[in-house]
Amino acid sequence: MDFFTHSWLPLMYQYGFGLLIFGGGLFTIFRAYGGSEFWTKHKIWMQVLVWGFIYIFSIHLLMTLSSLNNAPKMYLLIIALYILNVGILVRNIK
Repeated sequence: MDFFTHSWLPLMYQYGFGLLIFGGGLFTIFRAYGGSEFWTKHKIWMQVLVWGFIYIFSIHLLMTLSSLNNAPKMYLLIIALYILNVGILVRNIK
């Protein structure tokens, strides 16, 4: 086994298939409930779902990069992203 199969292949596998399943689920929901009508009623929740997928992927990616490059300071970036995300979500709650 080499470096690629232990570090990057699991990340690509997890988020590649995750994106296919997640996208397929959203596509099925839009087709079942009518795209534009469903989008106007649940726009904020679709944005939260997509942002959450991107956010979790970015945290996982940064943690993988941090561990492979022996750069624990990247964890400060992860904490900053978390605080920014919480601030954005709390600001949008009405």
